[in-house]
Amino acid sequence: MGKEQRMTSFIDHTAAYATRLRSLEEIDLHPLRALMSRAVNEGVTPGLSLWVGVDEGAIDETGRPLLTERSFVEGRLERRELSAMVSDESLFDLASLTKPLAGGRWFAHLVEKGILDPNQPIGEVVKCEDQTLDQTPIKSLLNHSSGLPAHRPYHRGFTHARLNGAPPSRFKSRVRRMIRATNNEYIPGEKSVYSDLGYLLLEEICERLSGDTLLEFWESRSLETLHFTPLSEISSETIEGSAEAQGQYVPTELCSWRKRLLRGEVHDDNAWLMGGVCAHAGLFGHAQAVGIEAAHWLRAISGDPLLKSPSPEVAQWMTDYRQRAPLKGSFVAGWDTPSPGYSSAGSSFSRHTIGHLGFTGTSLWIDIERRVIVTLLTNRVYADRSRQESIKGIRWLRPAIHDELWRLLKG
Repeated sequence: MGKEQRMTSFIDHTAAYATRLRSLEEIDLHPLRALMSRAVNEGVTPGLSLWVGVDEGAIDETGRPLLTERSFVEGRLERRELSAMVSDESLFDLASLTKPLAGGRWFAHLVEKGILDPNQPIGEVVKCEDQTLDQTPIKSLLNHSSGLPAHRPYHRGFTHARLNGAPPSRFKSRVRRMIRATNNEYIPGEKSVYSDLGYLLLEEICERLSGDTLLEFWESRSLETLHFTPLSEISSETIEGSAEAQGQYVPTELCSWRKRLLRGEVHDDNAWLMGGVCAHAGLFGHAQAVGIEAAHWLRAISGDPLLKSPSPEVAQWMTDYRQRAPLKGSFVAGWDTPSPGYSSAGSSFSRHTIGHLGFTGTSLWIDIERRVIVTLLTNRVYADRSRQESIKGIRWLRPAIHDELWRLLKG
């Protein structure tokens, strides 16, 4: 089958998926809703929001991608009877979906502008003590093959000072110094080890090259539905009492050391230490907003970018499977791909699929060939991240939801 025939086949499939999605009746949706109810009843999460969109290429009068879409919600914001129900407008802590949607998008913007060279050694922008890291290309930070370790609990050493009003900017500077002094744990480029440290280093690189902060870049894009919630320089950082938060922000964890239920305040410990705006975590939004942002990537990868999309050249380069590390490499530049065998994406996404997971119980998958986007948002860390019902439950929930959605789309 030639290239044009394959493209026609994909278009035909996409139109069929859109038609099927529009025509689904409540009786068709019973198995999907049963899975969502099971997740709530078994304590996987208090509530969840699911959104699926099929992109047929149209735009609305504002230039925004126009999608055939459906959304489904289940459960409450908290596990108590008087808590508000989850709605389409509920705002979730997106956790590591921040990596591709914010950190990766900033990287793409700077590459497009000729400000950042992906192949430039890290040390030419940010000097590191480990010589191998210094000589590693910047792009290795995006596919997690830089050699940096997976995680460091930086917040533990600074919690008291932070809670007592020391400014977040001070801790971001200190964490950056510690990352620059970190020794690599493996040969760069050899394999992929998922690392928050890599994205924190990427943020510093982007900041130095552009002269802007991540928040300044993000606000320049005028995205009202996906947003950071910068934390103040006082210890009582919470918006739990506001009407907006009560009605929209979904709580995450009852934090034992912040001494409060986190609601509209970033869950990630290190992101909290550094003020709530980081390249690895900090974004909030509802399920449709995540899907719309994903559609901008889909349009760019497909060669049909919109005003706020990355350029096709950069988007296609970042999501090329050849960007994966040779050993244990499922990550391309900024995005993950479904793992062979058992994957949280399930078994039905096409070969050309990108996505990401978030620790709070979030996920996003984009089937580029079929032009289907699926966002699943939960607050599975409520009210304690270590609950076994949640840890085990999210592992069955994600693939089960995705496989059921594809069964419905394929008819």
